[in-house]
Amino acid sequence: KKMDVYKFKDTVSNLSIGILDRVAGMLTAGFFFFVYDFLHKHFAVFTIQPNWVSWVLLFLFVDFLWYWYHRSSHEVNIFWAVHVIHHSSEEFNYSVGTRITIFQSLARLLFWAFLPILGFPALMIMPVLLIQGVYPFFVHTRLIGKLGWIEYVLVTPSHHRVHHANNEEYLDKNYGGVFIIWDKLF
Repeated sequence: KKMDVYKFKDTVSNLSIGILDRVAGMLTAGFFFFVYDFLHKHFAVFTIQPNWVSWVLLFLFVDFLWYWYHRSSHEVNIFWAVHVIHHSSEEFNYSVGTRITIFQSLARLLFWAFLPILGFPALMIMPVLLIQGVYPFFVHTRLIGKLGWIEYVLVTPSHHRVHHANNEEYLDKNYGGVFIIWDKLF
């Protein structure tokens, strides 16, 4: 399409921040597992066994909690302080999808701590968090237009462009990670 969607300095900045987060993420993943495992062993309300229903429910819970984490990141000052870096790029492209800080990961730890307390074991939580965390990267693009009926089910690049816009009418919209239903409900 020959669209100018990447600027060198902006992309280097985005990728540098993202690389730091991924390196830190490799170090903190074990800590997160330990926290979730501890919460599950000592505070679980239910004992949830891995089966296809529990995996689907876990994915829905993770996405639901992502919505509330992301919304809180825009509405609660301390969470905004660690999330604002993601919105500080002048561009909107895949490199912006990597612009995440370790502090955001730590904030998410708090939101997802509900899952082991509910009864989901850490061995289920961690892979679902990884899977759910990949999808939002792909909605950071201007190159994909409206996607028809998919717009009613999933968060799409079109939805996420609105989320990153700074026009007054678009502020505080579209916080979902995978499913757009949470934005429609709340």
